[in-house]
Amino acid sequence: MKVKAAAYSNLPAALIAVLDHPEFGSRIVTEVIVGKLHVPPGSLGPATHYVQCTDPLVPLFLDHGLVVGFTMLSATRTRSAQDFENAMFALEGIYEEALRGLTPMGMRTQLFVALSLDDKIDPPAHMGQKSTNLIETVPRWIEGKAHLLEELEKPWYEPTAIGITARHWLDVSRPRVQA
Repeated sequence: MKVKAAAYSNLPAALIAVLDHPEFGSRIVTEVIVGKLHVPPGSLGPATHYVQCTDPLVPLFLDHGLVVGFTMLSATRTRSAQDFENAMFALEGIYEEALRGLTPMGMRTQLFVALSLDDKIDPPAHMGQKSTNLIETVPRWIEGKAHLLEELEKPWYEPTAIGITARHWLDVSRPRVQA
C-alpha cells in the first residue's frame, strides 16, 4: 500500500516538511491503513506499507493544488467497499487538517484524493452506481488559517509560532509504526 502526495512547488516549505515527516506518515499508517483498512500492525512492513515523499507539481494556476494517491490496494481481501470509502475520507481529513493549519490565510489549496484498487467495487454515493477500481473524493478548496507567510517559510522545527503549530500536526509522543 502506497500513499503519495503531489503538491504545487510553491506551497509553504513548512507544509511540505510536515507532509514528508515520518510522524505524519505514521499517522496515515495508523489511522488509515490499520484503522480503516484493518491491516494488523504485525503484518506491516517498510516495503509493503509506506508513505512516499511529496512530489512537486508545476504551478499552473494562481491557487495551489495537492493530489493524494493511495495505490496498491487489494479489493480481493476481506475489505468492504465501505472500508475503502472510510479510508479515503480519513486520508482526506488528515491532509485537509495539515493544509488548513499550515497554509497562510488568504491562500487556498485544492485537495483531491484518489484510491486505486486491483478490482472493482461499488463506489461511494457521490460517484454514481457504476462499479469501479478508482474511487475519488470530490475536489475541495481548503482555505488556509496560518497567520504569517514568513513564519511558514521557516523549517517546521524552528522555535517559532508556526513551529509550535507544526508540532501539533506531528505528535512526537506517538511512536513510529514498527514492522
